[in-house]
Amino acid sequence: MAAAVVFALTSPAIAEANEPDTARPSERRTTRALHKPRRVTIGDHNHFMGVLGPGGRYLYYVTDEFNAYDLFVQSPVNSPGKPLFEAFGDIIWPAISPDAKRVAYIRYETDAQGDACRRKIRSNGKARNDREECHATDGADLQIYWRKDGRLGVLLREDLHGDHVLLDGAFDRHPEQKEANVVGLALSPDERWVAYIPLARLRDEVGVSFSNQVGAEGIRIRRAVEGADEFNYKASLPGVSGYPVFSPDGRYLYFSQFLNDTNRDGLIDGDDNGVLFRMPFHGDGEKPEFGTPRQLTNARWNCHYPSVREKAMALTCAIDGNLHIYLLPPSGAVPSDWDQARIEAETTTVRDRWSELMLRQHLLVGATDNVERAGQLKALTKLHLDLREHEAAIYYGDQREVLLGSEGVSDWWSELIILLATHRRADRGLSRGRFSEEYVQDSIQLVDSVKAVVTDRSPDSEALRSLVLSRIYNDLGDKAAAAELLAQVDLVGVEDETVLDLAFEQFDHVYRLLADYDTRLTRLKEIALHASSSVTSSLRHGKAFLDLLQRGRPSDQRLGRLIEARESVPDDTRLALALDLEIALYQLTEENVEAVQEQLVQLFTRSKNAHVRRYLVISALRAAHRQGVQTLQESLVEIWVESAEQDDPDRKASTALYRLVALERAYGAFAAGDLDTASSYFGKAARATDSFAGYVGWIETKALSGSNDAACL
Repeated sequence: MAAAVVFALTSPAIAEANEPDTARPSERRTTRALHKPRRVTIGDHNHFMGVLGPGGRYLYYVTDEFNAYDLFVQSPVNSPGKPLFEAFGDIIWPAISPDAKRVAYIRYETDAQGDACRRKIRSNGKARNDREECHATDGADLQIYWRKDGRLGVLLREDLHGDHVLLDGAFDRHPEQKEANVVGLALSPDERWVAYIPLARLRDEVGVSFSNQVGAEGIRIRRAVEGADEFNYKASLPGVSGYPVFSPDGRYLYFSQFLNDTNRDGLIDGDDNGVLFRMPFHGDGEKPEFGTPRQLTNARWNCHYPSVREKAMALTCAIDGNLHIYLLPPSGAVPSDWDQARIEAETTTVRDRWSELMLRQHLLVGATDNVERAGQLKALTKLHLDLREHEAAIYYGDQREVLLGSEGVSDWWSELIILLATHRRADRGLSRGRFSEEYVQDSIQLVDSVKAVVTDRSPDSEALRSLVLSRIYNDLGDKAAAAELLAQVDLVGVEDETVLDLAFEQFDHVYRLLADYDTRLTRLKEIALHASSSVTSSLRHGKAFLDLLQRGRPSDQRLGRLIEARESVPDDTRLALALDLEIALYQLTEENVEAVQEQLVQLFTRSKNAHVRRYLVISALRAAHRQGVQTLQESLVEIWVESAEQDDPDRKASTALYRLVALERAYGAFAAGDLDTASSYFGKAARATDSFAGYVGWIETKALSGSNDAACL
């Protein structure tokens, strides 16, 4: 019976056919998912400073595979890396000449300060047998760059505590020398513009290489002629900028932005996670024009050194610990064919908050009016606050306050959130040795500032003020004052979801410290049932409530507590559905799988919301995995796939799960010699997910079974 219900919900092609439809799926209007960086280097060593050759045919990079820093080449890019030539010292900063006939680098074999060198290469990127040429001086060569005419420029430091000097045409008999206290030098393809990060000497007696301030003023851009005016570009982003790079056509300027103090040393600098951005650049006139930058990489990836070609971009990222070279499209992780609506839809499906931050930054750039901008600034502020990225939260809160202030609107929400982020940042400073007396004094001043914020006296503003004050008092050790403020928080008239989210966090935190289990449970349940919560928030809050309800209880009592809690929850709420789901899954065994499956199908069909359906399926899959009930996994994912439209952002998650489940069954049956079952599952994977492995597997199993089907030919 349950099987009949399941298959009634699937398409006839899935239910009746045993062969995949030979017609390809209809052409999709947009790219289905965010672009994932494709790793092209292997091993447990560090690989960095990747440089793509023309057309992306080969890749240079620096590696510590043999302890020293060696220059490796992968030609083609997907092949294993090999040393470009035999070296006896560290090598860094590879750079390919415009005609792709030479590669330059900085070598430390005979000079501990580094010498710029160059050698000829073949069209496939591999080194020729010619001897290398090196720029041997008493100074330290820091960076190199190529000119269009094949001449090599070198940025160097002549003395230990001297200024930086730029040698234009370093291998010429009489190179041109200029003072240049800069780093990250980049020349536009037409050589009209040069971009760099200025270095400000902090102490006269200490060299600029050792005592400086980098990136605080943004990126400097000027005409590549002597005496030209400098133009300062300060990105409308939190943090500091570095590593500017022009695109091959000169229409974009790429740069790294260090948004937050990710290593928690109290400073935002190059030691923190780097995030790549791309800014439209217009340099046809006498003055450059700058567009609004868009985020290209997830802040968790920590990416640097972009090497941009027409169709690909090589990055150095620390995604899984070690540094590796990854490839992305030049437009970054967010597909360039996504419009505002598609990006907005994606924010509702991503489960990684750093990915949501990247999407929200694109939505902010594409906003068409101040109402939309204010909404995105609010979302960015709250996301950064949740991630404990206080500097960015304060920055976007300030931006929102200025934006609304320009229209004569008082922004009490941003004022209070900025004060909360300021307090949390100060709280973190205690772990770095900040004196407690100073912290207490600043916190008391923050209390006065919170009380002084002028609000509209709405339930949202009063609740938020009490929550911020409660957090400060709690961190100061005054638990009684914190609890008293929370008791005064009335959520009945609250409409702002961010206030509900902060209330949930504070209720959970304070009442846990006070060991007040009943009050904690009551208030979390109140938020889980609140009408102003979004679908995703109410499901998240409801799951936390259910976990707390069962935590620490013997297994024979948990079902009874779930049933008792369900009796007090209205039927038409998401918490009721979550309780019904939990009760059904708690009873799941191999023996009663059909009965539980029927209940789950009823819950699935009862809800038309994609987020609720995803929550139901994923929760059921986890329970089925724990219990080892394979048939339930397959049936639920199959329903989920069929219920999602082709352009639904949720479809990529359902198809990925279904592909894994179906192919796992297929390969298992194939290994066991059950070709008919294997063919059936391979066919399902091919039809439902357009899986190449599914098509190949189906054809192979049909051929092995002696089928004369024309599709096998």
